[in-house]
Amino acid sequence: IRIQPRDVMMEVKLLLVAAVLWNEPTWSSAGLYPQESESRIIYDMGGIWNFRVSTSPNQGFDEKWYMQALSQTGPVINMAVPSSYNDITQDQSIRDHIGWVWYDRTFFQQPNGAADQRLYLRFEGVHYYCIVWLNGHQILVHEGAHLPFEADVTHILFTEQPPYRITVAVNNTLTPTTLPCGTIEHLDGPMYPPGGFIMQNLQFDFFNYAGIQHRVLLHSVSAARMQDMLVVTMPADDGSSQWIVNCSLNVTGGPRGFDVQLLDKNGTMVARYGGDGSDFVLRVDNPKLWYPWTMSQYGEVAYLYTLQVSSRITCKYCVFVELHTVKYQKSVVL
Repeated sequence: IRIQPRDVMMEVKLLLVAAVLWNEPTWSSAGLYPQESESRIIYDMGGIWNFRVSTSPNQGFDEKWYMQALSQTGPVINMAVPSSYNDITQDQSIRDHIGWVWYDRTFFQQPNGAADQRLYLRFEGVHYYCIVWLNGHQILVHEGAHLPFEADVTHILFTEQPPYRITVAVNNTLTPTTLPCGTIEHLDGPMYPPGGFIMQNLQFDFFNYAGIQHRVLLHSVSAARMQDMLVVTMPADDGSSQWIVNCSLNVTGGPRGFDVQLLDKNGTMVARYGGDGSDFVLRVDNPKLWYPWTMSQYGEVAYLYTLQVSSRITCKYCVFVELHTVKYQKSVVL
C-alpha cells in the first residue's frame, strides 16, 4: 500500500510524479500487508524454533538438512523467532558466526478447504540471504534484509498431510554489493586453524545482527482478490474546501465490482464509490486534516480516516488514510 500526500509547494513536480504513479503504478511483489478480515486469515509462525549453526559452508546442503527434522541432523538449540540469533545466547561462537545457520519448526494448521483460497508463507525480513523449504520442497530464495517476501504454498498444504515443516537456511555474509556492505577475507597459515580462517570486514559502526528478524506468517486469501492498492491524496484544484482521494486497485481473478467507503474516526461514511472500475476518485467535503503534535486545529493529533474496500469477489481490506499537505519555507517544514 502506498499513501502519498501532496506537497503544495512542489506542485508541478508532484503532479508529474502522481501522473506516473496513477497511470502506471508499480505493484509490490509481496502484495498487501496481511490483514484479518471476513476473507483473510492469518497464522503467526513466530515462537521457539529449532536452530543449528553450520560448521562448514556446505555442510547443511551436502547432508540435505532440509529433507528431515533439523533435530535429526545433530545438536540443536531453541531460538526465538523473530530475533537476531547473535543476541539470544551466551555463546560467543554463535554471536560472532559468519556463514550459514539453519532453522526449522513444524505446524499443524489446516487450510479451510475452500476451493477459492490460496495459502501464502510470508517472511517480513531475514538478514541477509536465505533459502526456504516446506516439507523438503524449496519454495523461496531471497536476498536482502529489508523487504518482505512470500510464496504460494497452497498445493503443498492441500496435497500433503500435517505436520508441515518449515526449514530456513540463513547466511549473514556481507559483500561489496550487499546493504550494508562488507568484504570477506580468507586467512591461511600456521597461525590459523586447518583450512584457514574467514574474517568479515565491516565498513560501518554497528553490529551485523542476523537471522529471522521479523515476523513469519501463514495467511490465506481468496484466489480472486485485491493484491495491492495505491492511494494519492491532494486538495481540490478548484479552490474549494474539498479534498481528493485518488485510488487504484490491483485485482486478480473474478468479476470486478467494488464498494469503497471512506470512514471518519467515528466510523461515519464521508465519501463512497461503487462500480466496476479499479481506478476511481473520492471527494471529501471539509475534511479534518492530519496535523502533528501541537499543530492540530481540532484538538486531535494525527487524524486518520479509514479507507474500506470491499469487492464482489468477497474480498475486504481496510487502510488508514491521512489528509495533509507539506510546505517548505527555507529550512522549515510545515
